[in-house]
Amino acid sequence: MDNIYLFLFYCFRFFIKYMPTGLTKSLLSFFAFIAYSLDKKHRHVARVNLDLAFEDKKSEKEKKQIIKDCYKNILYNLSEFVKNQGATKEEILSKVVFKNTEALENAIKTKRKVIVTTAHYGNWELLSLAIAVKFSAVSIVGRDLDSKVMNTILTKNREQFDVEL
Repeated sequence: MDNIYLFLFYCFRFFIKYMPTGLTKSLLSFFAFIAYSLDKKHRHVARVNLDLAFEDKKSEKEKKQIIKDCYKNILYNLSEFVKNQGATKEEILSKVVFKNTEALENAIKTKRKVIVTTAHYGNWELLSLAIAVKFSAVSIVGRDLDSKVMNTILTKNREQFDVEL
């Protein structure tokens, strides 16, 4: 199975690196729709979670759109993950804007430890890289992927710029 994942990843990487950006975004949205349509298991899990979180405060249509947008977000993040492989510090910093950093900068200056908690929200793979580039070395906690070969690729990307996994 690892060989299949690796093949799909390299095809995806080729697609991301050599397709025009406008076309890439449209195709990623199309692939997200295909994944949404075929992935009954995770679509159901997302639906159950939305029902628990929002009960009847969101309509069926709104919940369905949130789930579709989640599939898009995952593919957009995967494409950015590919683009971040081998990126320079300047390229990483050009993708982010930090606001209200005074508390973090003060903690670093006074050699205090900082714990940042986050979830898979926004471009989470970019966050640790950007913090390490702009402020200081970072240690992150994450679980290994089920695929050893894909885990190696993920770890290599995450460990750029003084990020320890």
